[in-house]
Amino acid sequence: MNNRDIILRMILLMSTSFAFAYTKILTTPGGSDKTQLESSKKSDLSLDNQNHSRIAGNNQKPNHALCFTTMLRRPDISSFSYSTFNDRNIQNIESASNHKITLDYSIEYHYRPVQTFSFGGAFERLQVGSFPIDLRYSPASSFVPVDLSTLPVIASDLNEDGDSNFSVSNFYHPASVGLRGYNYAGVVRAYIAPSMSFDPFIQMSLGMTHNRVAVHRTDKSRFIHSDDQLWVWTLGSGISTALSKGLDLEAAVCVRNEHGFIFHDQIMNAQTQQHYNFTGTVQHYYSVDLKLALKKTW
Repeated sequence: MNNRDIILRMILLMSTSFAFAYTKILTTPGGSDKTQLESSKKSDLSLDNQNHSRIAGNNQKPNHALCFTTMLRRPDISSFSYSTFNDRNIQNIESASNHKITLDYSIEYHYRPVQTFSFGGAFERLQVGSFPIDLRYSPASSFVPVDLSTLPVIASDLNEDGDSNFSVSNFYHPASVGLRGYNYAGVVRAYIAPSMSFDPFIQMSLGMTHNRVAVHRTDKSRFIHSDDQLWVWTLGSGISTALSKGLDLEAAVCVRNEHGFIFHDQIMNAQTQQHYNFTGTVQHYYSVDLKLALKKTW
């Protein structure tokens, strides 16, 4: 075999090898296709994560809320005590408690930095309306008559001092007490299930009151004074649900302790310039409040 034949065979062998390698590349999936497949899988996984985050985000609660609330309140007012009048002990022979239902309102703001907790403030109007009183002199002896209405009416003894007190004793007859006030409170809420579409919560508040108390008399006159008994606390629970975007409906019930209040009355004999007065104290003042609110959220 000469050199020419050897060179021709080498060229033929190399050509065949290149052709075989090229055919192998065409029939085997390349690295580019595998990269595209992995990229597609990652894209699908990212899309699933985005959808999951979007679905979970539907129940994400707003950070701010402004509540406009109406309150149906049933007070429990009892444990009355009285000072003396004209140096004589007095008592109220009317009912020992008052349960007159009233309608009040409040405005509340809540800031919710995390989903399970919020804090804020509230301005509440709190009133009792009015409740009757019938003040009589307590019996001087240990014997109490069966019919308490036979006890002397307060100020009836002023007739004994002469004509100068006759008009006072007939003029003065306290008949009822009214209370209207305002409460400024701090509010804290704990949300029980923030991931749910509705939003149950437990609420506590602590505040201070500014009351205006009036004693109404039978001649339509009245004596008004301010009475600040300071601390008021509430404890309750409720639930909130969305009506539309940015607007919720909220319902709650709570127990309120007003820590009592004081009412006072005073008259003066115009001729002698002598003052006659008494002070009444309510030592028990609780209420059960039913609250319904529209809540603006953002």
